[in-house]
Amino acid sequence: MTIAPSLAVVIATSDRYAVLEDTLRDLLVQSEPADEILVVDATPAADHAIPAWVDAPTHARVRYLRSEGIGANRARNVGLRDVRADYVLLLDDDMRLPTDCLARVRAAHREGWEAVHGQLTENGRSLVPMTPSDRPLWDVVRHRHGDLRCHTIAVSSGFTSIRTARLRALGWLDEDYVYLFDDLDLGLGLWRAGCITLHDPRVTATHLRAPAGGGRHPQPAALMARNKYADKYRFLAKWFSARALRVELMVDVAIVLRAHIGRPVALVRELKEIADAWRAHARVPWPSVGRPRSSALHTAQRPA
Repeated sequence: MTIAPSLAVVIATSDRYAVLEDTLRDLLVQSEPADEILVVDATPAADHAIPAWVDAPTHARVRYLRSEGIGANRARNVGLRDVRADYVLLLDDDMRLPTDCLARVRAAHREGWEAVHGQLTENGRSLVPMTPSDRPLWDVVRHRHGDLRCHTIAVSSGFTSIRTARLRALGWLDEDYVYLFDDLDLGLGLWRAGCITLHDPRVTATHLRAPAGGGRHPQPAALMARNKYADKYRFLAKWFSARALRVELMVDVAIVLRAHIGRPVALVRELKEIADAWRAHARVPWPSVGRPRSSALHTAQRPA
């Protein structure tokens, strides 16, 4: 008889107490319940309130933790470092789950897959990675898997279950991403470490995309605009060569120049965002700039 792998769920949340309660309600009625549920609350102090369910008997299996600072990955890491289960499902706080969701995650892990990425639905449509572009690098790391059951590099850090030991070996999630590219970093990091991720459309959930709050701390619009570039440059500096990083910078500048022909104010503003982002990315030390973490990256076709 095969023993079901133990499974934890880690949810990072920020000022979404109402939708979070619905997500927890779905988790607590699963046909195969989680062994651990950890909720990490990163709500700013001014808006923070202890949820009513924290001491409720119905939520006895839910552990409530606090996180300080900016970033969903920082909050997730607070929970991940406390996980004792074999696998951990990273889950957004605004999700609705069918009652067999965790049972299907466990079934995929029993087949031998170390990471399982589920199929998300939003506004009645299945979410798949972006359509093809003219920039090959991004087509690779986004890996357009559609609704096929297949290997993938692209993951959502709000609906992926991973062997806990793999995350520990990666040094947990990278907390330097502020706005974007945390998903790409996780997916590529797993692949570079030799971990094959299964995209399994039988593992389903609905993403509500709540209009406010969430794992990412609110930021001023100017800072978010800069970070859309800064996080990308951090990602490239971490995983690819210095030349690839410079090429992306030149492409960004060329796109901006073309997009703002005849609009000098907008042109100067966005070029300044790129320049600020370039300086910001350079302040983050990467111990493995341009180097993969493993020399045996492409050997496995199926899990052992």
